[in-house]
Amino acid sequence: MKPRDVFGIVVRTAGIVLIIYGLWYLLFGLLQLIGCEQEQKPGEMLGNFLFGGILFLVAAYFLRGAPLLLCFSYPKAETDSPKPDA
Repeated sequence: MKPRDVFGIVVRTAGIVLIIYGLWYLLFGLLQLIGCEQEQKPGEMLGNFLFGGILFLVAAYFLRGAPLLLCFSYPKAETDSPKPDA
């Protein structure tokens, strides 16, 4: 495996962690919306939905491989071209 492939695996793993974390915030915001949480601070529900949504979108981008981040981290050089089989 090349370092680029390992970096892709790390990015996708981070995406899995972020999607779980984002779903937690969205679920907690939903519970606040239906009234299960008795003590709320003003704006807490909106903050949970906003933060959970942003985390969910970033996680979806990471799970798709984050192509822009991957190209920035490992730019294609002329020496990276595949070698023909001899």
